Amino acid sequence: LVIDNESMRHINSEESTSKDFHLEDAEKLHAEHPDTFLIPDRETRETVQVDCIVKLIFVLEQPKQGGPGAERMWVRVTDCRDGHYVGELDNDPFSLDGLVAGSVIAFGPEHIIDIYDEN
Repeated sequence: LVIDNESMRHINSEESTSKDFHLEDAEKLHAEHPDTFLIPDRETRETVQVDCIVKLIFVLEQPKQGGPGAERMWVRVTDCRDGHYVGELDNDPFSLDGLVAGSVIAFGPEHIIDIYDEN
C-alpha cells in the first residue's frame, strides 16, 4: 500500500458514501490563528505511531441548515508510512452522513489537531 495524496482522496471518498467532507488543514488554521488554535509541533505529528489516537477536523461540504460546518473526531492510527497515515474513526459522527465508527480515514500530519494522551 502506497499512501500518497491521491490514495488519501480515494480512501476517503470510498468510505463516505455521500462524499461530503474533507479534512481541514490544521497547519493553515494554526498559521492564521497562532494564539488561539494550538496544535502539536510538526515533529510530534510526523512521528505518530500505530495505535495512537489523533483528532482531525472533518469539514462538511454541504452542512445542514442550522447544523455545524465541521466535526472534530478521534481516529485510531492503523498504518503509517511515507509521511501519511491511515486510521479508523473512533466514534460515530453527529452530523456527517456516510461515516460510522470504524470507517477508514487517510490523512497526513498536517491534518492532526491533537494527539490523545492517556496521562
